[in-house]
Amino acid sequence: MSATVDDVAGEDVAGLLDLDPDKSTCVFACGRKGTGKTHLITTLFRAYPYDRLLVDVTGDVDRNFEFTEPIDAPLPSTWPTPESWGRPTGERISLRHRPNYRDNARSKRTNLPQWLEHVDDLVGLAMDHGRTAVEIDDAGEVIRANRVGPAIGDMLHTLRHRALTLLMSCPRPVSIDPLAISQADLVAIFDTPHELDVRRLKSALGVRVAVDELFALINALDEHEFLLVKGKELFHCDALPG
Repeated sequence: MSATVDDVAGEDVAGLLDLDPDKSTCVFACGRKGTGKTHLITTLFRAYPYDRLLVDVTGDVDRNFEFTEPIDAPLPSTWPTPESWGRPTGERISLRHRPNYRDNARSKRTNLPQWLEHVDDLVGLAMDHGRTAVEIDDAGEVIRANRVGPAIGDMLHTLRHRALTLLMSCPRPVSIDPLAISQADLVAIFDTPHELDVRRLKSALGVRVAVDELFALINALDEHEFLLVKGKELFHCDALPG
């Protein structure tokens, strides 16, 4: 059976990506560097009207600190309040954390590399805080199969009960925890050329499309175009503006 693929252009693409900030939503995007995956999830992240946490693994999402503020060690034990930063009550807090790969010693508490435990602790703060968007770029390093922290594992299972919006991107989905894909409300597939990655996507998605057909659809994408899986539907989307 061939998949039914709807072509979507212009403002209709933005309509498919219009998230309700008062509902928990999970978005996963994958593709080679420069194809548009980070642009998509960061656009959604910047539009989120409540508190936000950016886990910027590569340090290139908000290098100029235009829309987030760095948070360095020691990590806070609770989510910061506007008042603690000398801000008006109710103002949005937008944090940014870049993991330090030099903290690679194993933690006695979680047996994770220290840098990954720090990320896990920050995700735990966001979960406890609620009504928060968490963007993770590159999720392939943070949500790797068989190597997730307790808070991140809990987030993948229960984010809908935590008023949390999760936005993830990575170049290769083959190494990521399958729940990161199967729990997603929206899956955006940019140019993802490796067959193993396409097989991982197929196994985690609910759309009725064969691996070879999905592979052909991905290979037919023009620059910055993407496939979008929403529910059981598959869309071929034009490139996002910007």
